[in-house]
Amino acid sequence: MFREQRRLKEIDLRWNEIKQLKPRVFRGASQAKVVNLERNHLERLDENAFAGLVNATQLYLARNRLKLIDPTAFRALRKLEILDLKANRLRNV
Repeated sequence: MFREQRRLKEIDLRWNEIKQLKPRVFRGASQAKVVNLERNHLERLDENAFAGLVNATQLYLARNRLKLIDPTAFRALRKLEILDLKANRLRNV
């Protein structure tokens, strides 16, 4: 989806009823610093869900329906400073 979007600095996908993130969906968006997925319908984050977002410093996932997060979901986010998971359905972190 974000292939060849190397200049993209912010990805704002709030309020889109997104239910699932496809594998490698963010490949090509390596310069994005802010990713906002608030208020969607995400229930789980699979293995390497954010692969490609190597420069992201902020990730907003508040007010989804998250129940499960794979232990490797955030592996690519080595520069992450802010992770917002409030108002989800997580039981264990």
